[in-house]
Amino acid sequence: MSYPAEADELSLDDPRVRLGETLFASWILLLGLVPVERMRVTLVEIDPGRSFVEQSGVSMLRFWRHERRIEPTAGGCVLTETLTVAAPLSLMTPVVGWLVRLFFAHRYRRLRTLFA
Repeated sequence: MSYPAEADELSLDDPRVRLGETLFASWILLLGLVPVERMRVTLVEIDPGRSFVEQSGVSMLRFWRHERRIEPTAGGCVLTETLTVAAPLSLMTPVVGWLVRLFFAHRYRRLRTLFA
């Protein structure tokens, strides 16, 4: 996923982050190179340090909602993510679900490598 350089400086409590407004546009990149989808990243709920809900405009989907919750534990934290997606045609929903699971599995592998 691409993002503009200025997004590196943003945090959820940054005053430039306004609920319901597009934060930035991003490309979903196949194999990290080929742009396959454009996403307008928009946050609709924020609890800094604990959770956010992103409900972004996505060209090829009717609906995209990404909820992330972080719960502190004695040994660190538990991260829970819930994704709700709707394909333009209901027959495509299983394929879209599979692609989203692949995308997030890849993302988690990269995060584990970076932060493990």
